[in-house]
Amino acid sequence: MTKDLSSFHTRLTGTLECTLAANYIESMIKDKLNVTDVHEEFWTYNGTISSNIVARINGTNLKDEMVIISAHYDSISNSGSAPGANDNAVAVAVCMEVMSLIQNYGMMNRTLLFLAFAGEEQAFIGSQAWLNEHKGEVSKIIGVINLDMIGAGDKFSLIENEQSTWLSDAIIEASSSVKTTFVKSNSPYPENVRFDHDSFWLKQISAITIFENGPIYSYYHTSADAIDKISFPLVQNCASALLLSLYYLGTSKFQHNWVFNSIMIYFLIGLASIFPLLVVKKLSKSVLIYTE
Repeated sequence: MTKDLSSFHTRLTGTLECTLAANYIESMIKDKLNVTDVHEEFWTYNGTISSNIVARINGTNLKDEMVIISAHYDSISNSGSAPGANDNAVAVAVCMEVMSLIQNYGMMNRTLLFLAFAGEEQAFIGSQAWLNEHKGEVSKIIGVINLDMIGAGDKFSLIENEQSTWLSDAIIEASSSVKTTFVKSNSPYPENVRFDHDSFWLKQISAITIFENGPIYSYYHTSADAIDKISFPLVQNCASALLLSLYYLGTSKFQHNWVFNSIMIYFLIGLASIFPLLVVKKLSKSVLIYTE
C-alpha cells in the first residue's frame, strides 16, 4: 500500500492526484480490508474540494468512547514531484493494516476511529475541518495516536504535551514486548514543524504523534522521498506497538491484566509480525489503481 500511495507522486491538497489517492484509500479499506463503515468527508480549500477519509470499528460495551488513530495522506515537495513515501504514505498504510487486523481478529470495548487527513501540509487544515464538523464527539475521545514519518531513523519520538503524558506512558508500557525505543518529546525537528495532533491539543484532547527519532531525514519534502528510503523493520516495530497500544486503550479499564490478556497480546504480536509483507504487497490486478 505504501508503494501504491507513493505512485500518485504528488498528493498536494486540492489537486486531482490527492482526490484519487483519497478514493484509493477509501476503496482499499472497504473492499480489501473488510472495514465496511468508511466514507469521505468533504471540505473546501482554496476554492477546491478536499476530503478526509473516516473509518470506524464500533466497540462493544463502551462504544460511545473513541480511540482515534490518524495519519495525513497529502504530500508536498520543494523539488519536483512529491511521492511522500515516508511523509506520509507508510503511516497511512500501517493504520489501514491495523484497522484490518482489529476488524477481523480483535474485539475492543471502545470504538476505534481511523482518520486519514488531507491538508496537513497546509497547517493541518484537514484535522481542523474534522473537529469543526464533529464538535459533539469531542467529549467522547479518549485519546489520539497520530503517525507521521515513521519509516526512518533508529527509534521513535512520542511528541506529547502535559495533557497527553499519560497516553505516551500507556504506549510505552503496552508495547514493552516490542523491540523498539520510544523517546518522549515536547517538540520534533525542526522545532517549528507542527502535526495534526496540534488540532486536537487546541481542543484540550489528549493526543500524541509517533514520529521518527534519529538523524534528520535527508529526503524530507523532496522528490527523493520514495519507498526505497524506508526501513520496513522499523515500520514493523511501529505497527506492532500501535496494535498493542490500541488493544490496551480499547479495553474497559486503563490498567494491565497481563495474565488475562497474555494470550491475546501474543496472538496480536504474531499478527503484527506480518506487517512488512502487508505494507509493501502489490495490489491484485482486479483492483483499479489510479496513477498519474
